[in-house]
Amino acid sequence: MKKFLFLLCCIICAVFLTAGCAPSVSATQALPDITRETIGAWPENEYTESIPRPEYGTPDFILSGESDGCDYYSVFLSGITREQGEQYVSALKEAGFREIAADSNPASAGIVLRRDNLQLGVSISDGTLGLYFAFTS
Repeated sequence: MKKFLFLLCCIICAVFLTAGCAPSVSATQALPDITRETIGAWPENEYTESIPRPEYGTPDFILSGESDGCDYYSVFLSGITREQGEQYVSALKEAGFREIAADSNPASAGIVLRRDNLQLGVSISDGTLGLYFAFTS
């Protein structure tokens, strides 16, 4: 009888310990709808018309979608050096963007720029340049 009660207690404990391990249905519903599209040319649209076209790098892919009621759009270029990416940030500043925040380390850099109602996140590493567009109201 003691073995049976001990075994029953172990089973009940195991059930309670693993009860919260499965992902909830609402967690998957909260994931943003992301679309990835491979590109071979600089995209011409309402987002990219707001910035100068980069002189270096090859357009690689875009990410777009909607999250929390806001649209977002990102363009990624490959085949670009970190120095070329930093030159592009300088060109953005010459075009009227002002730096809001920045951080860097030996491998990469991240800069947030703003002009009018456009916030532009720029990620730079050796080989890749990422541009994240967010229009504010």
